[in-house]
Amino acid sequence: MKKSSMIVSIVIFSLSIVVSTILLILDISSWILPWVITVLFITSLVGLISNLILIIFNNKLTKKIDSDFILFSTKHKILEDNTNNSFFSWFDFVLRCFALVFFVLSFILVPGQVEQSSMNPTLSSGDRVLIYHFSYEAKRGDIIAIKIYEKDYPAMNKSLFENGETSLVKRVAGLPGDKITFQVLESDEYCVLINGTIVKSVLNNGTSYIYKINRDGVILLQDELDINNQIKENFFFVLGDNANNSVDSRTFGLIKKESILGKIIFSLIPFKGVN
Repeated sequence: MKKSSMIVSIVIFSLSIVVSTILLILDISSWILPWVITVLFITSLVGLISNLILIIFNNKLTKKIDSDFILFSTKHKILEDNTNNSFFSWFDFVLRCFALVFFVLSFILVPGQVEQSSMNPTLSSGDRVLIYHFSYEAKRGDIIAIKIYEKDYPAMNKSLFENGETSLVKRVAGLPGDKITFQVLESDEYCVLINGTIVKSVLNNGTSYIYKINRDGVILLQDELDINNQIKENFFFVLGDNANNSVDSRTFGLIKKESILGKIIFSLIPFKGVN
């Protein structure tokens, strides 16, 4: 293993430790997995130490070879060095791969699983997805993963929480500053309008459905909007694509920005893009 390659490895592992520490301190992601951070740190530290040891070992070996050894002893040492270098090269390569994978999982992407049917037909219960969470800012139409706590959403059915929290997948329908109003459909049913446009679901078997809301949901949302019926800063209105069977902002109200974990960008199982 060449000295220049070892120096590159030392730089990579050192940067991995430093950058990870800085990003962790800055809290750049809404979704930090402690065990992933721990593995990343240990992997980078082992890689750094092993390369430093290898450089020291090679320097000592070079001095020995340069000294007055017999030809047979010199060849034996060189052969042993090549064997060690081969092992350390593979070991170093594996550590680099581990560091890269865990760095990505720590601060950029994380796998997840959909556990509700509220996003049908876009996503189904059991689908495995990839979530982007590095310095993410929600945009209209994004499909997002959110985590909410029972204490913050008293209007939500308590059976949906486990240990006081639950994770959901929804689509961003309303952004800060959007105006939300309601139009009467029947005696106790309304439809939702955002900036004067009736909100409809994505096509499901060729049909798009109106998002209906009951009187309790209207009262809840009106209490959370500002005096102009606009969404306040750092709050979002989210809906499930399955308009007739979704627990969303019509039920539990607006979600806070800090509740958003990231954007679902791809479905791994089944393998498909997510619109």
